[in-house]
Amino acid sequence: MQTTLLPISICDEIDKRIRRFIWGSTTNKRRVHLVHWEQVCQPKEKGGLGLKKAHELNLAFLAKLAWCFLKNIDDLWVKVIEAKYFKLAGGVLTPKSVARCLTLWWGMRRSWPLMQEGMAMCVKDDRSTAFWTDRWLDPALTLIDHIRGDSQLVDPTIPITAAFEESGKWNENFLLSCLPREIALQVLASPAPREEAGEDEAFWGPKANGQFCVKSAYEIAIGQADTGQSLD
Repeated sequence: MQTTLLPISICDEIDKRIRRFIWGSTTNKRRVHLVHWEQVCQPKEKGGLGLKKAHELNLAFLAKLAWCFLKNIDDLWVKVIEAKYFKLAGGVLTPKSVARCLTLWWGMRRSWPLMQEGMAMCVKDDRSTAFWTDRWLDPALTLIDHIRGDSQLVDPTIPITAAFEESGKWNENFLLSCLPREIALQVLASPAPREEAGEDEAFWGPKANGQFCVKSAYEIAIGQADTGQSLD
């Protein structure tokens, strides 16, 4: 559950057995389920029992592994996975396409979108943050979701400094032409990246302390949580 991506069929069977236990069903006698499973899995403050769905909980645990992989770059296990499943292209590490891999890495890759949905960036030197697709201005938003016009026409990988003029100031005309005024003003009010500030740092947006939390990852997986603490 915590290190391996379980097949959907197994997760469904786990959920089924929990439902049978709750309602007292047996192999020979099936009891009526008086409350929908979705309601049973709701938090207690919303009238449920706070039970967890197996598949989404599995993804949340694997997202924790993905987060540890991202944050603990000096750990031996991280270096082994990097050497085995990543390639260096243009100075950037990108995952290889492999037919067979460790179940650990396979599970981490499947949970990566969930981990990214809760991840936000603290910009320092702007070497690891994408202007359009990373949550750097506000943990609850990505700028590409608010772009004026066709988002397919922009390069999602450009760094934040691409929105600066040669003088080192924000390109105000560019920002106001691409983004709604209130968001553009937020960008203009944010400090410029500085190399001496150190490397950009990822933090977990749903938690005020920035630390990864399986509970909030699970809530994202079932669509019941904001992806960040809004700055508003």
